[in-house]
Amino acid sequence: MAWKQSLDLHFRKLALEAQGARAAEAEYGRECDAYFRDVVGPALETFAGALSEYGRMGAVDLRQRSAELAVIHDGAPEFAWAIESRVGAAGWMVYPVEVSCTRGKASRKPGRFRNRYPNASFLLNEITSSYLSCLSRRSG
Repeated sequence: MAWKQSLDLHFRKLALEAQGARAAEAEYGRECDAYFRDVVGPALETFAGALSEYGRMGAVDLRQRSAELAVIHDGAPEFAWAIESRVGAAGWMVYPVEVSCTRGKASRKPGRFRNRYPNASFLLNEITSSYLSCLSRRSG
C-alpha cells in the first residue's frame, strides 16, 4: 500500500471511530459491499466465463459480503471456492475459503490473503492457483 493510502486509511479510521461504533460499522459495511460488487463479483465472473474454454461450467453466487464460485465438469462438482468477509466497528476484512465435498458433506477451510484488500488480478491468480492445486491433488 502506498504511503499516502496508509495515512488516508489511518485518519479516516480515527474520524469514523469518533462518530461512534454503529456509524463506523455501517460505513465499513458499505465499503465492504462495494468491494464485493466492484471487485469480487467481476473477478469471479471473469474466471467462471473462462472455464467454458476448457469444457467446464462456472457458477457464481454473489451474496451480501460473500461470494462463492462453483465449477462443474461432466455434470459433477469439480471445485468450489469462496471469499467471505467480517465487518465491525474497527474495520472490515476479506478472506478466501476453500470448499471441498467429501461423501456428500461440504467442509469449509478459511484462509488468509497476503493483501488486505486484494484487487481483481490478485483474486484471479489466487483462484487459479487453488483450482489447479485441487486438480493436481485429484489426478495425483
